[in-house]
Amino acid sequence: MRVLVISCFFITCLVTARAQDLYYVTVIRGTIKKEDRSVVKVGDKLPENAKLLFANKDCRLVLLHPQKGRFVLEADKKKEAPANEFALFLKNNLHLQSETLKLSSRGEIGVDEFFSGRKSDSMPLLFIGDTKFDLRHSGYLLDDLANNFFFLQYVAVDGQVLNNKLNIVHDSLVINENSFLAGENQSPGNKNVTLAYMKHYTSNRESRQIHTFKPVFLSERDCKKLLQTIKQTIGGSKEKIIEEAYTQLMYAYGKPYIETLSSLFDQL
Repeated sequence: MRVLVISCFFITCLVTARAQDLYYVTVIRGTIKKEDRSVVKVGDKLPENAKLLFANKDCRLVLLHPQKGRFVLEADKKKEAPANEFALFLKNNLHLQSETLKLSSRGEIGVDEFFSGRKSDSMPLLFIGDTKFDLRHSGYLLDDLANNFFFLQYVAVDGQVLNNKLNIVHDSLVINENSFLAGENQSPGNKNVTLAYMKHYTSNRESRQIHTFKPVFLSERDCKKLLQTIKQTIGGSKEKIIEEAYTQLMYAYGKPYIETLSSLFDQL
C-alpha cells in the first residue's frame, strides 16, 4: 500500500510538472501555424513538444512561461515543410530573453518625446489603433486648426509626394493606420514618413519637420489580448504588466506609445 501511495504521488508530480510546461503565446509577427495547420493566436497555450510552421524567415513568436520567463522563436533555418515554410520544434528553438525595458518615471507624455526618444533612427514606431497625443501642454497652437496643423509627408508607392493633414480631436493629435493612406497606391509602403508641423498656413507660412520614421501598426483588440495574456500568465502590478508588454512589442514591432498601453490596460 505504501509503495502504491508513493508511486501515485510521483505520477501526480510528473503530470503536474508536465502540465506546467505550457508556453503562452503573447506576440505573433507574421503567419505561424501549428502542425494541424491551424493558425497560432495570441493567448494560445503551446506544449514544449509542439511543432510550428513559420510562413517565412521574418516571422517571430514571443512566448511567456509563468515560472521560466519570456522566450522568443525565429525561423533561422529552412526545414522540410509544405509550401516552403520554416518548420521547427518548440523545445529545440526556445531562446530565453531576460531583458525588460524599464519605463521612464516621467513617462512619454508628448508627441515630441515619442518621436524623438528612440535608440536609433531605424527603429520603427508602433501605432496601436487610434494613438492619441495630448497637445494641451505641448506648446503647439490649438486655437486655429485650419492654419496650424500637423501633417505627414512621404513618397507613395506610385511615386507621388503626398502631404496628409492629421486630425486633432479634443486637443489630441490622432494618428492611426488610415493616416498613412491617401488612396489606391498612395500608401508609403516600406518607405520612411516625416511628421511635420505647419504654423500660420494662410499668412507667414512656417513649417518644421519633427521626425522621420517608419510606421508599423497593431489593432487595439490584439494589444488588449496581449495585455490580458500577460496579466493572466505572470500577474503583478499594472506597471509590471505594461513594462512586459512594452518590451515584447519593442522587440517584435517597434516602439509603442506608453500612454496607449496604459489606457488599454485600464479597459481590461
